[in-house]
Amino acid sequence: MVELLSHSSSLLLLGDIVTIFLYHMMHSSFYRKRAFFERKKILVFLIYSICCILFYYANLQGIALLNMSASIILYLVPLYICYKVNNYRGIIYFLFYLAIQGSIEIVSSIIFDGMTGADTNNMSYEWMNPVSSGVMFLIYLILAWIICIIGNKDGNRKLDKAAFPYVGLPIFTIMFFMIDGNRFLKNSEEFNLYQYTEMIVILVFVNILVFAFLEKHTELMKQEFEARQNEYKLQSEADIMAIATKTMKERLAASEDIMQQDRAMRHDRRHFEALLLSLL
Repeated sequence: MVELLSHSSSLLLLGDIVTIFLYHMMHSSFYRKRAFFERKKILVFLIYSICCILFYYANLQGIALLNMSASIILYLVPLYICYKVNNYRGIIYFLFYLAIQGSIEIVSSIIFDGMTGADTNNMSYEWMNPVSSGVMFLIYLILAWIICIIGNKDGNRKLDKAAFPYVGLPIFTIMFFMIDGNRFLKNSEEFNLYQYTEMIVILVFVNILVFAFLEKHTELMKQEFEARQNEYKLQSEADIMAIATKTMKERLAASEDIMQQDRAMRHDRRHFEALLLSLL
């Protein structure tokens, strides 16, 4: 087992299995399965297994752009096949996860000298070892778990629209480590690796802070929506009570009129009976 894990290809496969598992965890946390796949769980397992194989094959090519494209496509494909996508929160959270994950991988590869002498179309995974890979997998698991725990799961279009402006940061982060990383790989002698690593670490922390701010903003918006709904509910109840009070007053007035007419008729009847009695 130890000898098997000493090979970079084995660690790469294990990493792809962990990644697809985390994708499944995020999918099931933010969305409900379609009725057909609720009954066919083995088919869901098969779909994710195929995604894992495709992901491994794409990573073996060693092309940075292909790896990133595969990460996004293999998140979306099983999601839209197996689940009812009633909000975009899970996809927005995935972009934050992808930005942080990619940044950690870049920093790890730099620390373990994995980018030295590399090529944008021929990336090497020789820098991977069981210890570094195990630490990275644990960080990814904790990151995905935190996103699944604190991420908002409401299918609310207003919340989705409010979250869209935040997507710019993870997209910028992904573009930064892809574009600047490619510049480093092409011309490593003139590239300031320290500044690049420092910028990526800063972006990781900024992504985490923005994600936390997004969740705080979402919670405040939810409270505002709930307060408005309660206000509308109270206003509706007040309107209903006003209508009911008005109706009751009208009924009481009608009842009073009927009672007045009844008293007048009884008064007239008594006089009529007294007149008949006196005539008799």
